[in-house]
Amino acid sequence: LGKHILHLKIVGNNNDDINLKTMLIREVLVIMLFEERMYNISTILQQLFTLLTHIQVVRAVVTIFWVITIVSALLVVLSKNAQSLHDRIAHTIVVRV
Repeated sequence: LGKHILHLKIVGNNNDDINLKTMLIREVLVIMLFEERMYNISTILQQLFTLLTHIQVVRAVVTIFWVITIVSALLVVLSKNAQSLHDRIAHTIVVRV
């Protein structure tokens, strides 16, 4: 909905339309798992991991995924096509229509 309102479209690096597989890679695997706060691991998993390994995982996971988010934002600013990390992984770009 946001892309429609802003007249944006996701296309392949060669400006071709993308298929469902590419969109799923971009949206589900990359954005949701890596950039959209994957560090919000459930409390039960955090506690289980800590009990099994005696390692406090929460702080490390939060730090790792904040770094990924910051790197992705820097890529948007510094790359000529304004590609973020998930666009690079999925071989996509966002264009105005």
